[in-house]
Amino acid sequence: MGVMQQVRRSGGTVLQPLRLAFGFGVLLLGFLLSQLILAALTPAGPLGHPVTTGSGQAAEATARRFDPFFRAEAGQAGSAMVTGLPLKLFGTRQDFATGRGSAIIATPDGVQSSFAVGEAVMPGAKLALVAGDHVEIDRNGARERLYLDQSVPVAPVVQAAPAAAVIKEVKP
Repeated sequence: MGVMQQVRRSGGTVLQPLRLAFGFGVLLLGFLLSQLILAALTPAGPLGHPVTTGSGQAAEATARRFDPFFRAEAGQAGSAMVTGLPLKLFGTRQDFATGRGSAIIATPDGVQSSFAVGEAVMPGAKLALVAGDHVEIDRNGARERLYLDQSVPVAPVVQAAPAAAVIKEVKP
């Protein structure tokens, strides 16, 4: 007597749990497939819907006032002077999403620390703005700039002699 004959005689009680498990598996597979299709068609970012903070306006305002080719002509050079504080700038991080940022600045005691915009760097001086190559420090209401490398002054440009004066006539 085979297994199938025993199952038929017993009224199919062995196949009943298998049919239930198969039906449950098909339902689960259908549910997961519908979730996959829904996830593929939903227009969302990697972490869900982005929160609007108005950061587009801050980035747009920065882009409008920043001219990478003619910085001095845009009026940026005269708005703040180079600081005389004994600080050294080691790095900057701009955050266009919030309009803030942070900078790594060495204080007079030589300790490097990370400062966010609005934090006090020294007594009477707080970090006001972070840019790509400098930061602005609000020192008792006056804006002063601290650049990444302001230790070595820029060498003056020397004009070369005219080409006619350098070339001498060579006789064969």
